Order: sequence, then structure tokens, then C-alpha cells
Amino acid sequence: MSPRGGDSIFLATAIDSRFDFDLAPQSAIGDTQIPAIGELRFWQVEPGTGNTKTVLLGSDNKILFEKVNQSFALDEADLLLLIPKSDFYLRRFAVRDGIQLNLHGIVSDAESGAGAGALESRMPSLFVQMGRIAPAWGMVLTAVTLIFGILSLLGWLADK
Repeated sequence: MSPRGGDSIFLATAIDSRFDFDLAPQSAIGDTQIPAIGELRFWQVEPGTGNTKTVLLGSDNKILFEKVNQSFALDEADLLLLIPKSDFYLRRFAVRDGIQLNLHGIVSDAESGAGAGALESRMPSLFVQMGRIAPAWGMVLTAVTLIFGILSLLGWLADK
């Protein structure tokens, strides 16, 4: 790559591809707004055995579902699978002290677990989302009932 920049690389991978970065000291690699068009698997597959190992490092890995204000922390020993739905991006990608990613977009599923055969969906359920708005609907129903009760007592509603 040119030290002045301006170079570009198109990268297409096959299933279970692997990237190894060996940088010179003080080197920096990174980019922003990289569209993801397929599954993102955060694990390595050991050649020959097919065994999977985590690639998550550190204790501050988490996924935040912004629209429902719900998040979950990832155990650094877990595998992570993200299945994009639409408009999913690697918002920021940097290589320094490991690979650092900031991802953003709509996913159809986010799964994590201790192994490839033990992945569980971590998506917020509809019941959890509805549970957060249930008190508001309860207040609306109470207000409507109160209004109909007052109108009935005043005789403004016809008996049928």
C-alpha cells in the first residue's frame, strides 16, 4: 500500500475465512462504513479438526438493541453470530491492540453461546417489548373506562 494513501482493496471471502494481521510498530489499519452482506461469525475454525474457538477479547463486548433499549454483555469465551437483515455496517474497523469493531444496523438474529452447536438467540422477544409498553396501555384503558363511566352516570350514553 502506498504510504500516501489513496489505495483501495476489494475483499471477498469464502466461508470460514481467516485474517491474520502482522503490523509494523506504530502502524494503523482501519476503515469506516463497510457494508456487511452476509453472516458475521466471530470465531476461528481450527484447520483439520473443525473445532471452533472464540476470537472475542476483553470484557466490554456487548450488543445494544437501541430501539428497545436492551443490551446484553458477551462473555469473552462465547462465540457470536450476527445475521444482518438490512443496512448493516461495520461502522468502524481498526487494528491496534487486536481488531476493534463497532457494528451498526438491523439484524434478523444475534446468537451467542459456548460452542457452534450451542448458539442461542439473544434477540429481544416481542413479549419483553410489549411488557415495557403495557403500563401505558393500562393507563389508556383505565382513562377510557373512567370517561365512559362518567358519561353513563350523567345519562349522556343511551341504554341499549
